[in-house]
Amino acid sequence: MLIVERYDESMLLLEHQLKQHFPAIDLSYICQNATPDREDDLEQRIQNVFDQLGPELTVEFREKNHWDMKLYEDAQAIFVERLGSLPRIKHLLHDFQSRCRFLSTELHE
Repeated sequence: MLIVERYDESMLLLEHQLKQHFPAIDLSYICQNATPDREDDLEQRIQNVFDQLGPELTVEFREKNHWDMKLYEDAQAIFVERLGSLPRIKHLLHDFQSRCRFLSTELHE
């Protein structure tokens, strides 16, 4: 399960799940095609879209996408549960992000 706005944590979880079959797996990556210095979080960007749509279209949008949102919320809950089962998650995440930074540094040298 991949949650894009929590990409690093998703890759870490996937790496952890695949290690039993592929012990040497390393899903660290070089960040590409990302919006630099994005200030707003996902909720704020969604709110900005709703502000642009106005109240009537926002209600229609929410009604027509109810099941999509329900699926997303359920996937988020499963993701959080699985991520929470990892031991020392902060340490693992820091290590993963360090590997990603190392790749990026190697590329630019």
